[in-house]
Amino acid sequence: SITDLVKSWGIQAYCCHPLMIQDRIIGTLSFGTVSRPLFAPEEIEMMESVTHLVAIAMNRIQVEEAMRESEEKFRLLVENSPDAIFVQTDGRFAYLNPAAIRLFGSPSAGELLGTDVMDRFHPDYHPEVRKRIRALNEKKERVSLLEQIYLRMDGSQVNVEASAVPFRYQGKDGAIVFVRDTSERVQRQKANE
Repeated sequence: SITDLVKSWGIQAYCCHPLMIQDRIIGTLSFGTVSRPLFAPEEIEMMESVTHLVAIAMNRIQVEEAMRESEEKFRLLVENSPDAIFVQTDGRFAYLNPAAIRLFGSPSAGELLGTDVMDRFHPDYHPEVRKRIRALNEKKERVSLLEQIYLRMDGSQVNVEASAVPFRYQGKDGAIVFVRDTSERVQRQKANE
C-alpha cells in the first residue's frame, strides 16, 4: 500500500491532495516530511494552495497543447485545401493558402499580402463586395455563397463562388473567405447554350 511505501522511505508525516480541474481529479500532489509526525494546520493550508496552483498550471498546459494541436490540424486543412482560402483584415489580404495564390496567378503570397482585396474583384462586383465586407467586419455576419468574377494578377478573369465568415486573425477582426474556381463549369454552361 502507499502507506507502507511512504513509511519505508522514513516519512513520518504524509499528506496527499487531489489535483482538481472542473470537478475532475487529474492527479494528486503529495507532501511528506521525515522530521516530525504531523503537519501544522498552516502547512496543510499552504499545501492546498500550492496544489490548487499546480492544478491551474497543469490545466493551462493541457489547454495550450490542445490549442496547438487544433491550430496545427486547422493549418493543415487550410494549407492542403483544393479550394482557395484567404483571410482579409481591414479590407486587405492577411493570409492566402497555396490554392488562393494559384487562383490569383501569383508566384507567392508576398505579392498579395497587405494589398487591397478590392483589387482582385471585377469592378462590376465592387458595390456588393463592399457591402459584404462591412457585414463581415462590422456586423460580424456570415455572408452566403455568391458567384463573382475575380481578377488574376495578369488581369485575366476567373469565375468563382465565394462565401465568408467573420474571423479574428492576428488580433484583428476580418473574414476567412472560401473560394471555388467555377470557370470550367461556366464554360460548359456557355457551350451548352
